[in-house]
Amino acid sequence: MMLRWVTEWACAQCDCRLFISPLPDKTLRCRFKSTSDGEALRFLLSNFYGSEPVRIEKATVTIGEACFRLTAGGRSGFTVAALQSIRTDPVKFRIYAGDEVEICFYVKDDIISGSMTQTGEHSVVGDYTAPGRFIIEPNQRTVLPQIPEAVFQEPLMLVQAMEILTGEESFAVAAFGDSITQMGFWFNPLRDKLLNASSGRITALNLGISGNRLLRSTPDRCIFGEAFGDSALIRVYQDILTLSGVSKVIIALGVNDISQPGTDDVGGKCVDEMPSFGQMARGYKILKDVLEKNGIQVYGATITPFEGYSGFNEGAESLRNQVNEWMRGKEVFEHIIDFDQAICDPFHKSRIRPEYDSGDHLHPNETGGRAMFDRIPVDGFTDR
Repeated sequence: MMLRWVTEWACAQCDCRLFISPLPDKTLRCRFKSTSDGEALRFLLSNFYGSEPVRIEKATVTIGEACFRLTAGGRSGFTVAALQSIRTDPVKFRIYAGDEVEICFYVKDDIISGSMTQTGEHSVVGDYTAPGRFIIEPNQRTVLPQIPEAVFQEPLMLVQAMEILTGEESFAVAAFGDSITQMGFWFNPLRDKLLNASSGRITALNLGISGNRLLRSTPDRCIFGEAFGDSALIRVYQDILTLSGVSKVIIALGVNDISQPGTDDVGGKCVDEMPSFGQMARGYKILKDVLEKNGIQVYGATITPFEGYSGFNEGAESLRNQVNEWMRGKEVFEHIIDFDQAICDPFHKSRIRPEYDSGDHLHPNETGGRAMFDRIPVDGFTDR
């Protein structure tokens, strides 16, 4: 049987150094649950936003009851250079859907690293850090030692992706978006549906970053600017093209491009100017072309309504409608997911339907997310 590497889990990268504490003499433990069968696994470790190299003194991975030393370049101690990512060496071991996988690594010196934006929903019981070295050796019994004084770590650092060597028919679908994606209300039903429909052959990756924009990275003058991530046109190379086995991408971006300008919601400072329709259309086309040149099928999602949110004005609404009508015309995107129609109020289309509104008039609630999911042509996602 032919095999290929496919990303089982991944998380978008951003600079969260403002929100994390230094980690000298710490053990970091991250837990996952496999959703696919495979012959081996490896991890993508990222220090993409780090200002200094990160030295990992020792690392192990536990798969079910088996424990293995984790190496990179054949070394049990290895360094992730600043502004770089590395893959660990493959751990050759038969993995089954449902297996619990735990990566544990010890860092002696301070690290300030680029980090993840998701909330740890991938975890079995959470991601933890604790002072001291708590690394189980492969020749020890497989009961994992308890970590005293362990604390939940959010955002998750260093681990960008887990990849599995699996059948050649397997692939990953990536959701490339902002907080509406990151929250998982439309993504989680899609992930579960694809897993069930394909018997674990298709994985789904949530690559949403709160506050993220298509065209522009949020200015440094905004308090949360760095945590909002680089623009999609920049981060596509790190967040998608570095991953293995991604065959389809849903682009669900644009609402922050037109809702943030002129507001004080991002740290008390006005964000830069409103983009033009031409700039938005050009940005979507560039992003689509980059993905398609790498053999990835692209789905474009319309921009959802946000009247009642502080960034709303008539100019922003006009631009949103213009972009959405252009998308529906399929001038650039052959495949469209109409999230706008899924949750807009049919009697007041610039607003989210009240029963779908989380309360801030920008983000849908779980019911709204389910309505968005219902607009996704899931059958079209089951073949590479």
